[in-house]
Amino acid sequence: MWIIMALEESGMGDKKKANNTADPNALVVAANGKALTSLGAVGLKVKVKDIRYDFFEGSWGQIKSISWCPDNRFLVTGSDDCYVRVFDVISGHCHRIFRVSSQVSAVQISPDGRFLAIGGTNHPVCLLELSSGHFIRLFEGDKSNQNKSISFSPDGNFLATATYPWDGALRLWEVSTGRCIRVYKDIRVSNVSFSPGGRFFATGSQYVRLWDVTTERLIRDFAVNMWGVQHKEVCFSPDGQFLASAEGAPWHGNDNALLWEVSSGRCVKVFNGHTRPILSINLNGRFLATGSMDQSAMIWDSLSGRCVKILAGNGSWVSSVRFSPDGQFLATAHGNILRLWEMPSVRFIRELGGSSLTAAFSFSPKDSIFYTLNDNDTAQLWSLSSGRPVRSFAEPTTSTYSSFRFDSHFSPKGRFFVTCGSNYTARLYEVASGKCINVFVGHEKFITAVAFSPDESFLVTGDGGGAIRLWQVSSTGRCIRVFTINGGFSSLCFCPDGRFVAIQTGNYIHFWDISTGQSINGFPGSGYITSASFSPDGRFMATGNSEKLGAVCLVEVSSGRSVKFFEGHTKSVNSFSFSPLTGRFLATGSDDFTSRLFEVESGICLHIFEGHKDKIMATYFSPNDERLLVTTSADMTSRWWNVSTGNHLATLHHLKKGFLWATPPDKGAPSGWLWTDRPELICVYKCFIHNNGEEYAIEDLPAGHSDRKKHLDVYNDQRMVMNRINNPEKYQADIRKITGKSAEAAINSRLRHNPILLPEGGDQP
Repeated sequence: MWIIMALEESGMGDKKKANNTADPNALVVAANGKALTSLGAVGLKVKVKDIRYDFFEGSWGQIKSISWCPDNRFLVTGSDDCYVRVFDVISGHCHRIFRVSSQVSAVQISPDGRFLAIGGTNHPVCLLELSSGHFIRLFEGDKSNQNKSISFSPDGNFLATATYPWDGALRLWEVSTGRCIRVYKDIRVSNVSFSPGGRFFATGSQYVRLWDVTTERLIRDFAVNMWGVQHKEVCFSPDGQFLASAEGAPWHGNDNALLWEVSSGRCVKVFNGHTRPILSINLNGRFLATGSMDQSAMIWDSLSGRCVKILAGNGSWVSSVRFSPDGQFLATAHGNILRLWEMPSVRFIRELGGSSLTAAFSFSPKDSIFYTLNDNDTAQLWSLSSGRPVRSFAEPTTSTYSSFRFDSHFSPKGRFFVTCGSNYTARLYEVASGKCINVFVGHEKFITAVAFSPDESFLVTGDGGGAIRLWQVSSTGRCIRVFTINGGFSSLCFCPDGRFVAIQTGNYIHFWDISTGQSINGFPGSGYITSASFSPDGRFMATGNSEKLGAVCLVEVSSGRSVKFFEGHTKSVNSFSFSPLTGRFLATGSDDFTSRLFEVESGICLHIFEGHKDKIMATYFSPNDERLLVTTSADMTSRWWNVSTGNHLATLHHLKKGFLWATPPDKGAPSGWLWTDRPELICVYKCFIHNNGEEYAIEDLPAGHSDRKKHLDVYNDQRMVMNRINNPEKYQADIRKITGKSAEAAINSRLRHNPILLPEGGDQP
């Protein structure tokens, strides 16, 4: 098991000598193998069973494009769920996530690895700094914004974009300025690729064509025009001597890959084997990889034309295939799963894909209920008094994609709960009964955002295509108005008085009057706006933007004036929220794994909340008690904090099947408390210390052992865990009530022996 491997790697395996400052008794390991929480010297840990460490969580929509970093360290994917994910290939962690305003069709890392270009179905190409996520610029100029293909020149100075099937033009951009220096019109380009030397570029359409970059001259056509046949993708061999193209037209039976000699234009090889059109092609010299609508990828010997291996799919199209820059690895996209293969053996290494993140969280305004969004497309309602899930909402799958929910919210009065996701619908549930009382149908793209009006009369939904719909929440569920944002949007929210909706697009915030359906005056942001939120009184908006990395800007709504910046984070800010009762505080969550609490009036950072092992996805205040703050993270945990003191109260670990609450140790106590519905996952073990602490060994207590039962009876305590969050005064009273002594003495008394104490508790790295 993983925990045993970790012990052995640290020199702490059974009967082995170890340094007692790193005592493994202090570990509880959540079922994703990431979260490590101290439980002190009694030695409680979670067994890691049936966990696939080669399973890389993160992708929810279908992957459309893949790009490798030049050093093979990172893989970038673009998906039709409007997200771009940067994967660390070595660790298997999702290094960074970007959200854009519409479905992503192309991603490309610059040759020096500094920049990332993102193309989508309804927004201009966006350039980001890969290391920081800092926004650089948009490449604007074509009205269609349908960027199906993008390619950097080898020196990184230029970027080519293809906008097929709209205006069919190819555009060449200067990366340093964002200036469009050349437009090739009326050539219906669907794909573009620079030659390794940068002198030429090839385009795919009804023809495969070679162009001179400097003179704009067409060098040659590689394929004759056949009606209905499209060369969907083109790529050069690393030495630039050959060019591969994928042609496809089901009615012609042309599902082939072709290899062309660049110098002569002669077709030297035809690769025939797929039964449906080829979607992606990549050439690393010796091997050619193809991905097809027939749900398979094929690896071919480029010299002989022989199929070396067929990589069966998972029921999804293979939409992208990419060799690593050094040719040692191959990445293939199967729906929302990314698979990694070793070359030339074509040995399967791991899967990188599927969703395992705790993607969302929200408090109900009443009844002490909150919800989480889990890895099985299910929203769960939890009782904060018991720590147990009380109801699940499982949305039926009605498409070939996963029915993943992108957003979910309670209504302002807590009567309703709405979910929206990738099956183009939003569903309204009654919280009291759990019944689905309405399904809002009409969007033609994935619904990515949803918001209630303050009086619960209306619901606004927005999709990846930029369409925003206003609905009546009543039993009719009628769509009242439709508003379209050209270029898409990043987020939306109602103003506190409910008169208009704020919509964030690029570097501008629009206001939509729901009574007239008209767009009224908005204001520009201080950089590219990623998200926005109103203060409770509606006077101010907090906006996340690209002007200052790691900062949130406070804007006066009436004037659009930037009032102040809340600074301190070292990486991008993903989420922020005002305290709902007074608006006195602003909580932020960042890619730097921390959350910060600011006083709005002064701009002073009051607390830094540390402990998450991955980026913070969201921050939420309790609507009834501003002293309680929750942060959710890509490490599959939700952490609960006391706003007044900055103390960490508890952590909710989202296991594959079940849950685990854990509290940090109190001062002077050897351990925190546990609450789980999976006690069989808990291991109890003892340490035997010899030679004055110089050596010790570990004994894992088997099921049924009296000491195991004793320790679990003490520490697996639902009341103590939940009181730590809900009623700190009663929690402290219960500690004193056990023996009337300190927390340490109280727990020791209940165990009826003196456990081995560690030098310190707290979270372990």
